[in-house]
Amino acid sequence: MTIHKVLYLAPLVGLSIAAVPRAAHADCRAVLAALGDRVADATCVDSADLTTANPATTPADNSIAGLPPGAFTPTTDRGVIAPDAPDRTPITRAVPGLELRGRFADDPTGQARWLLRLPADWNGRLVVAGASGTRSEDNGDFAWSDYVVQKGYAYASQNKGVLNLQIVSLASPTAPDATACRLNPASQIWVRFFDDDPAKPFTQWTQYVLEDARLARRAVEAAYHRPPRFTYAVGTSNGGYQVRRAVEEAPELFDGGSTGRARSSIRGDRTS
Repeated sequence: MTIHKVLYLAPLVGLSIAAVPRAAHADCRAVLAALGDRVADATCVDSADLTTANPATTPADNSIAGLPPGAFTPTTDRGVIAPDAPDRTPITRAVPGLELRGRFADDPTGQARWLLRLPADWNGRLVVAGASGTRSEDNGDFAWSDYVVQKGYAYASQNKGVLNLQIVSLASPTAPDATACRLNPASQIWVRFFDDDPAKPFTQWTQYVLEDARLARRAVEAAYHRPPRFTYAVGTSNGGYQVRRAVEEAPELFDGGSTGRARSSIRGDRTS
């Protein structure tokens, strides 16, 4: 599913931002305390660089212990909606700040995940990103995060409440069971997608982008001692659907939204 230009208010492309006094940000302990029991398995790192030039910014595929291969693939996911390497957002400087990760505590399946990046030199604004396909919360690391954190935006993302897939068979000419589907039409690799589970209806996609926005606003206030002046929703493909539903369901949370085709960039030359 691809949604094109649902809403484009106070656009991010080429946005000229008035000088905002640098806000001293809190340490990890204070921000985690503000998130409270809304989160589970939360981690926080005071990072020297929140861009993907720092290898620690995006976790390795299959790096969460206890999950089957294919369930959590952030390094793969970040390339899915991004331009090819020569056309990606240039990284011109390191962006120090806090990176927080974890699960939404209210998900009984334990699949719903979130990500927050809070630059030390904050511009007073927040970007909340959707995720395409069944991708992880790192899906926008190339396409969205690298651009916005260098501009001083706080950045939040989530995985629509669902993990990616589980490999059922690596080589079978026919379906191993009734829940399996081919990885692609020509493949003999068979997988089962977590979002086919009855506990993961598509209606949760809206719930988790809104919950992510509320979580991010709480973290921003704890980190910078004031709420964001403006909050924008961004997303591509299924993430674009999340944007549309988010601004429809909770207009009080968002000042604008932007969506694009797969392999888009937030920059004007590749935004659809």
